[in-house]
Amino acid sequence: MQWYVSQNRKTSGPFDEQRLIMLLQWGKVSRNAFICDEQCSAWIPIKCSAFAPLLPRPAELAGAPEGACVAAPTRARRVYGALAVALRTRHALVAVSSALIVGLLMASI
Repeated sequence: MQWYVSQNRKTSGPFDEQRLIMLLQWGKVSRNAFICDEQCSAWIPIKCSAFAPLLPRPAELAGAPEGACVAAPTRARRVYGALAVALRTRHALVAVSSALIVGLLMASI
């Protein structure tokens, strides 16, 4: 799936999930940004999305000790795995619902 990011009155993208995760880890996407999927269904705050666990915590932003981010790669892998499962589930639900709608339309003809 592709994602668009809107922050500081600028929209960028599309980015695939892996690229968006990299941008989050690098701090290129702020906590105040909004994201939208490739279908432009709705703009939502990134802090309310499945990507929220990848956002830096406020303590990390306020100059936490250098060793404080050692667990971040492990957390990112765990969150990315959960995100991938959620996205696969969403794709499966969309496929099933599409098939049901097509079936109902064909039955009504």
